[in-house]
Amino acid sequence: MTVADAAKLLEIKPATVYALCAAGEIDHLRMGVGRGVIRIEPGAVEAYREKSRVRAKPKPVMMPGHKYRWVD
Repeated sequence: MTVADAAKLLEIKPATVYALCAAGEIDHLRMGVGRGVIRIEPGAVEAYREKSRVRAKPKPVMMPGHKYRWVD
């Protein structure tokens, strides 16, 4: 897929996709002569999405008669 396609899937600007590729955050292929064009496999977009996921952390809750306790 193209950089524009990846940007649409990730809901970010194409310039951000270029920056992520340059930083090595998204696996990609360069095809052609010179700088060529960037092509990104769909699996690379999904891998980046999973790598970027922020998981919620449990918050401490005060239980009567107890110290802080973690609740899921």
